[in-house]
Amino acid sequence: MPRSESFRNVLPIIRHHHEKWNGSGYPDGLKGDQIPLTARILQITDIYDALTTDRPYRKALSQEKAFAIMREEVKRGWWDGSILDEFEAVAQGF
Repeated sequence: MPRSESFRNVLPIIRHHHEKWNGSGYPDGLKGDQIPLTARILQITDIYDALTTDRPYRKALSQEKAFAIMREEVKRGWWDGSILDEFEAVAQGF
């Protein structure tokens, strides 16, 4: 199998994880359920990781602060709130 074939299922996740629920994201301006589910899951986990880990420009935020920020972003229409609900339920168990 050519190497590019092995990435066939991963490419939509990579390509679309910067789309936004309201259609204002990139690269294709996908909206809502047009964004592949796997990309929506990656969005939430990537944002959570970015907020809750130390960065050169700021310290890691608490889990509570991170989820508060992400909830505000859901209200702005950026992320799938149902995915955030599920992720938060899982994360609360850790």
